[in-house]
Amino acid sequence: MNGDDSWPGWVVEPLTRAGVSIAAAWGFAEATLWFVVPDVVVGAVALLAPPRWWRAATAAVVASLLGGLVLFAVASAAGEGTREVVAAVPGISGEMVADVGEQLDAHGGSALVRAPLSGVPYKVYVVEMADRSWNVLSFSGWSLPSRMLRIVPVAAAAALVGSRLQGFIRRHLGLVVGAYTVGWLVLYTFYFRAVGL
Repeated sequence: MNGDDSWPGWVVEPLTRAGVSIAAAWGFAEATLWFVVPDVVVGAVALLAPPRWWRAATAAVVASLLGGLVLFAVASAAGEGTREVVAAVPGISGEMVADVGEQLDAHGGSALVRAPLSGVPYKVYVVEMADRSWNVLSFSGWSLPSRMLRIVPVAAAAALVGSRLQGFIRRHLGLVVGAYTVGWLVLYTFYFRAVGL
């Protein structure tokens, strides 16, 4: 895709050239304190540059796992203070944190695997698992499928759409990027309303 200095070229060009790196940085950030899921950037890369979807998804998953390990280590050392910081992240409530604690007590690590369907951010599970003194290897073992289920399906679906509609996307790039952006804004608006923010 040829980039330029106009909308949406200044958005598309970095995603198609540096999308894997951006996905990795986003995955790490979201696993710690950023509040927007890596699906946003991974899906954009997959839609605009379908052959790169698996690299972007893999980068986001691996970086997210590293971010989770960092947060897990900090939470294990700092305890309650980390929980308070995470509970202050947009889209997270004290009730959500308490609910995750109950899920982990009732279902163990399988609660984390179901997390992508619950809408509860990964970082909440990380701090609650650290608070319960989980072994880092067990934490990592449950984190991998959870992160994959969160990121890979979105990337694969976006890549499928992107590869099938490449001609349309090239002709109507502004419309596609705009619709993609508005779609995520609407989704997050409903999400924040649902969690009472």
